[in-house]
Amino acid sequence: MLFSSVQPGEIPNKIYGSDLSISFPIDIDLEGDILVWARHYKSQKERFSLFRFVFHTSFVNDTILRFEKEQIDGVNINDEVEDDFFIDMIFSPL
Repeated sequence: MLFSSVQPGEIPNKIYGSDLSISFPIDIDLEGDILVWARHYKSQKERFSLFRFVFHTSFVNDTILRFEKEQIDGVNINDEVEDDFFIDMIFSPL
């Protein structure tokens, strides 16, 4: 694992459905296959996967790589997620 927004023993920041966007600046050079995995923490011991997706950095031709609902494992089969849901990965040049 290269990055986690939660450190051991730490309580995750709360994110609400009304939040229009969420940013996780990681400041790490990435290369190769990348797994993005989001989990929901009900408590320190109880959590479950919200979604995940994988991409290879060779497909990043611009500063933005967009994943739409049908491309994201976990939300693609969830009727509670809006059809126009998407995730933008925003990159800076090396």
